[in-house]
Amino acid sequence: MARSFGPSLAQTTVNTKAGHIVVPRDMDRVEVWLKKFTAEAETGDVHKLTYHVISQNGQEIAVKANFSMVDNPLYGKLVYQTMTMA
Repeated sequence: MARSFGPSLAQTTVNTKAGHIVVPRDMDRVEVWLKKFTAEAETGDVHKLTYHVISQNGQEIAVKANFSMVDNPLYGKLVYQTMTMA
């Protein structure tokens, strides 16, 4: 029996466990971009997006994020994200 960890790709939005760290002025843009990426990206596609997050001490930090579409044999299509400071 397969176990499910987290939402399916169709249910994924920016407002996940870490979604609250995206600064409010960037939230709509990031959410629209991520929905488009998850709907249109093919396995192996990598796209970049720059936006701002809020650090633990409340400081805004610009980040560059790489989003990769992968085909996981257990869970199907997944989006992996890595971030670095811009």
